[in-house]
Parts: sequence; C-alpha cells; structure tokens
Amino acid sequence: MLGPVQDMRRCLSGLEMLSSLALPVTPQQSAAAGAPQLQIQDASERALVSAAGNGMHVACVAAACLVALVALSPRQ
Repeated sequence: MLGPVQDMRRCLSGLEMLSSLALPVTPQQSAAAGAPQLQIQDASERALVSAAGNGMHVACVAAACLVALVALSPRQ
C-alpha cells in the first residue's frame, strides 16, 4: 500500500486511494462531478488497491500534457 496518512498513522484504504485520484467512489463525489458512481461494491480491498495502482490525479496529468505541449512549440 501507499505511505501512511500522517494524522491517522495508517495506510490509505482502497477507496481512499481511488478517491485521491478524483474518481467518484461515493454518492457525494458522484453528484459533485456529475458522473456515475463507480460500481465497486463487490471488489475486495486488494482489488481496489490494485485498481488505484500507480495512478496520477487528473490535474497532474493535465499539467504534464500542458508542459509537453509548451515544450514542443515551434522554434523561430
């Protein structure tokens, strides 16, 4: 699992890992995102952790793409 949550001194759960990647895993997150909730009720904790894997937050991916596009601008 990922590193411990500093305040609670424990590792993140699978749902917390998926939530940190901006995926709608709760009804509240689903409503806020205007997206359907992930259907993960039958998944084991190990499967959730595996699904979160080594993912990146959507904003981080967007920033990396933006940097790549700026770096590839034509030279004059």
